[in-house]
Formats: sequence, C-alpha cells, structure tokens
Amino acid sequence: MADYASALDMSMDFYYAQYSGALPDDHPISWRGDSALTDGADVGRDLTGGWYDAGDHVKFNLPMAFSATMLAWGAADFSAGYEAAGATEDILTHLDWVTDYLMRCYDDRGTADLSDDIFYAQVGNGGLDHNYWGAPEDMTMARPAYAVTANTPGTEVTAEAAAAMASTSIVLREAGQTAKADALLQKAIQLYDFASTYQGTYTNAVPDAQNYYNSFSGYQDELSWGAAWLYKATGDSAYLTKAEAHYPGASTTWALGWDDKSNGVAMLLAEVTGKARYLADVDAHLAHMMTGLPRTPGTDSNAGLAWLDAWGANRYAANMAFIAVQRANLAEGTGDLQRAADLFEFASDQIDYMLGDNPSGQSYLVGFGDDFPLNPHHRGASGTTNIGSSANNLHELTGALVGGPDRWGNYNDSRTDYVQNEVATDYNAGFSGALAGLVAHYAAAEALL
Repeated sequence: MADYASALDMSMDFYYAQYSGALPDDHPISWRGDSALTDGADVGRDLTGGWYDAGDHVKFNLPMAFSATMLAWGAADFSAGYEAAGATEDILTHLDWVTDYLMRCYDDRGTADLSDDIFYAQVGNGGLDHNYWGAPEDMTMARPAYAVTANTPGTEVTAEAAAAMASTSIVLREAGQTAKADALLQKAIQLYDFASTYQGTYTNAVPDAQNYYNSFSGYQDELSWGAAWLYKATGDSAYLTKAEAHYPGASTTWALGWDDKSNGVAMLLAEVTGKARYLADVDAHLAHMMTGLPRTPGTDSNAGLAWLDAWGANRYAANMAFIAVQRANLAEGTGDLQRAADLFEFASDQIDYMLGDNPSGQSYLVGFGDDFPLNPHHRGASGTTNIGSSANNLHELTGALVGGPDRWGNYNDSRTDYVQNEVATDYNAGFSGALAGLVAHYAAAEALL
C-alpha cells in the first residue's frame, strides 16, 4: 500500500502551479510568477485569479468549478485525512483562491433583479491559447471573456459555480472562516436562482467551449447537484426538493466527471435521504465500475486499473475510487462491514495502481515514487517554447496526476501526448479526495488496533 498521506500532500502542490493572476508573496512554486493580470479588461471587470485549466492557459469555468466542488467535498467529509497529511492549510488556500475568482465572475449588477445578471463562464480563447507554447507569464495573445446572461443562459456553468461556492462555504465555516463562508453562501443562493430561472445550454452562449468542454449530459444533473450542495450548506428542505426533482438518474456505465455529475448526485442524495432509489443507483454504478469494466494488466497485489476511456483514464478511475470511499463509509455506518471492506479495497487498488503498483512500476503522480512522469504536457513546467524539444521538462510539476495508460497498460511519457500525459485540475480533484478518504479510513482503523 502506497503512502497515501505523502501523495495527498503532494497533490496539493499541483494547484499552486495552476494559479493565475497576481500571486501571493509566499507562493510556493518558484518557477511561477504573476500572469494574465488584465483578464476581464475587455469587459470592464476584474476577472483575474482562478486556475489555468490544464497544460494550457484558458480559464474554463465549468471544469474549474467542478474541480472546486470535488475538492470541497473531500475536504468536508475527510478533513481528518487532510489533517493527517499536513495538507489542511493547502486545501483551504486553494478553495479560497478559486472561489474568490468565481465570485468575481458573477456580476449581479447590484440589483435584486436576476434578469440583468452576468456570469463570465470563460476567460481566454481556446484556439488562440492552444496555438501558443510557453509560460503563462509570457503570454501576449488576446484573452477575451465570455459571458452567460438571462438572454443567453448557461445553466451548467452557473449551477456548477453555485455548487462550488456552497460546498466551499461548508469547509470554510468548519475552519472558522465564518464571514467568507457567509459571503460564499449568499452568492451561491443567488447564482443558483439565476441558473434555475434562466435555463439553457452554456455552449450555445459560449461556442468556444464546445470543442473543449461540451455539455453532453445536459444541465439537469448540475441543477440537481447545485441544489444538493445548497441543501447541505443551508439545511433548507426546499433545496432537497429541487435536488430530487431535477435528479436525472445515475449514469451507471459512466464515471463522475466535469460533464456528468449524476453519480455524484446519487451519492449525495443517498447520504442525506437514505432512500433506496439513490442507494440502488450508486450500487449499480459501482458494480459496473468494479466488475463490468476492462482492467489493465495488474500485479500480484493489484487487479489493474478500471479502464473507462483513453482520455484521462486515471481521472475516471480516481473518481470511481472517490465514490467507492464515500459508499464504503455509508456501509460502515449501517454495519455492512464486508461491503465497506470490498469498496475500500477497490478504491485502494485504483489509487495504488496510479502510485506505481502496476507491471511497469510507473507512478502517474509527478514527484511520487522512483519512476514518475518527467514530461507532462504542460506549457509552464516545460520551460521551453518548443513543444517538440527533446530535453525533459525544465520544472517538475509536483503533485500532478497525468492522464494515464491505454487499455493494455501502455504509457508514453511524452510532452506531445496530450491524451496520456496532460494534466488538469479535474484530474487531481477526485484523486485528492479519494486519497483523503483513504488516509482517514486507515488512520481510524489503525487507531482501533
């Protein structure tokens, strides 16, 4: 079994590398500096801050907000894991940073009237950005801001941002940051109202996002997800009613991710309602992930990675592991200890594989283990303006989880391979949460010995 606490602590470093805007004086990544300081100038609003999405420098708010929600979920439920890993301050800093940005993206025009509200859903043009290979500090291309409004709504991104604010408010409130938690929750309530009142697919308002983060699942899952998080943050049963009304049913054969939150909603609703319907959906999903998916070749101690898709294979397996840990804790609470043990074993297997328990001994977490990626697809870490340079990346992108192997366990540590070797904020989010859950579980188990 890998050192989950060290891996969790390391995974926090990756988010620091993704910070956009004016960096704090104590920013821990020496090779990063201030960047994109005029974001929002084209629309007369300060849209600096937030996270760069992946190996590029666009701020895509749908996956960014989803990453924040996932991180907050892990931090809320597995605070003991973060504490044991010495990563509590880091997770609080990251959630504070990203939600500060998301709040700046929401302009309610200072009125109670929702019809004039604006939410900026993206900063940076995908095509212009992806034609540039270099550090964010050296960017010179235009970085337009793209908005959703009452006339051109974007329910996926607005409801997800509301979920991020609401879930983060829970974490910050628990940490004693009451004023910030109150401000986030107030914004979350208003933004969710806007998302629910003016419904529409966000890529119709922001066509540039379609080639990168298209909404395939629609927005009922985000409306349910956002309402579920507002219920957890407020205790207001009206939000639970909305979460159940919008619940689209679980995507049994697909994993939780930035587009489809239905399995995450099923897990949340199973926890807060105890209803058999949601529990059955979670269990059907996990059964397919655990026994219905192909596995990469494993080892004597690992059954292999549950392989769903070529693009971000590790990301999907990490999100499966996160849901498995959540469901295991629920099983423990009801005395179903064998079910819990099976789920923890599956989650551990997935995370262990990513940390090096695989036939090639390959760690997919940069900086972890003896053989980790040296050339993740990441402009800033590469230290070059030539993506095809044969030299290894100049900077170590510590804590980043790369995309992962193909169906047969083959992996290519190449800077130009953006399928297997890119990184992204959403790749790390469920991964960090699963690690925190496993740290908390095994620490509690050890304390009982």
